[in-house]
Amino acid sequence: MARICIDGFNLALPNGSGIATYARNLNANLAAMGHDTQILFSSTREPGANNLLNQVAMLDLIAGDRGPGFLGRAGRLLPPLRPVARKIDMTGEVIADEVSARFPACSRTWAARDTFHSANAAFAAYRRFTPVRLGSQVETDVMHWTSPLPMREPRIANAYTFHDLVPLRLPHTTLDVKRSYYEMCKGIAARADRIFTVSEHSRADII
Repeated sequence: MARICIDGFNLALPNGSGIATYARNLNANLAAMGHDTQILFSSTREPGANNLLNQVAMLDLIAGDRGPGFLGRAGRLLPPLRPVARKIDMTGEVIADEVSARFPACSRTWAARDTFHSANAAFAAYRRFTPVRLGSQVETDVMHWTSPLPMREPRIANAYTFHDLVPLRLPHTTLDVKRSYYEMCKGIAARADRIFTVSEHSRADII
């Protein structure tokens, strides 16, 4: 049995996506195989000692309510240099029935303040990957990023799923900043312990 964490970036999006479905099914099937499943979510506040408020901040999906941030060049919101995610105990004190699909059950839930958007901002500004640690002690074996993100857990194996390279193959169909996306993909290829993809066509494109 392995302790496998996936990111909740797409899972928590209000309108979901195919990647959210992928992440949801990945979490469910890993659990069915007997693995210890974990999910890393973003939070509107830095998790602290009050678990009730930690749950509230994680489930508070109002994007503008982030509180004081870490501001870098041009006022971009940037993360701490070495953010540490904190375990959140999902006790049921916060009613989450309406968003339960976006926060599926798992063995362990992690949260760090504004972790995904600030990591993307840090990469856009400085072309650096954000090292996020899941707790102060190692309690995870593999971090599986379900889409390309400029992040890594520096103490354990990191796997990334590339669903396709549409921003580079069909640039007129997306709004991504193409040079930034290209450099992030190259950075992942250089750092990843494993890269997963969903078709032979995408595999050939990645190679």
